[in-house]
Amino acid sequence: RAAAHLARAGWPPWWCYSSIAAALFHGPVPVPRAERRCKELLAQTPEGTVGRAELLLFLAGLTAMRGDVEQARSLLDEADDAVDALGLVRVAAQDVAGIRATVELLAGNAAGAADVLARSCDELERLADPSWLATRRARLADVLVSLGRAAEARPLVGFARAEGAEDDLPTQFLWRKVQARLDAAAGDHAGAVRLVGEATELVDTTDGLNQRAEVALAAAEVASRAGHADEARAHADRAVRLYRRKANRAALRMLGTR
Repeated sequence: RAAAHLARAGWPPWWCYSSIAAALFHGPVPVPRAERRCKELLAQTPEGTVGRAELLLFLAGLTAMRGDVEQARSLLDEADDAVDALGLVRVAAQDVAGIRATVELLAGNAAGAADVLARSCDELERLADPSWLATRRARLADVLVSLGRAAEARPLVGFARAEGAEDDLPTQFLWRKVQARLDAAAGDHAGAVRLVGEATELVDTTDGLNQRAEVALAAAEVASRAGHADEARAHADRAVRLYRRKANRAALRMLGTR
């Protein structure tokens, strides 16, 4: 609707295409349909515009979900070049780094994703962007826990908890998710169950299917460490259902299912 109003008013409709692409990437639209829509919008967007750069970026993330990591990386490089040419420093630190980390995670390259997120944190700190930095540090902490680097993750979770705004949903469910994983590994099963339950309640207020699946997998990990095998299996099954709704083939393949 925004695009239609912009066109009627004589403004370039592609001004809002990056927001549409972000919704297609993060939201519940299945990957094949989201990918097609991004390509349609891309064909209508001029070269050298921020709209085209961001469309390429979110299209890369969708392509990675479909399972074509090399094509996703190629699209990311193209988006990165476009962002650099436009001098969009914040877009590079916020959006490009975030999607690049997602692509590397879907490729099974958690160490590479951690490097991308760490560099992004450094740049966001330089740019004095505490809101994005809180979210980004929570996400980095999550990857570090998966890599067995809990000692590095703990202070990042503390920062996210202290600096994240109460209405900043991604930061609020992320830090709880990561702290729950840390607590469960340390043997504090009651605390872990409470936190991952809070994370689930928060993320379930959104329609971000991938994020909801990721929290469900954390709940499965917490339940498994507490010795509750049936509960762990139920949480893992929920994650699979959510990934299937999004048609995130890469995530499903990493879980050993389709």
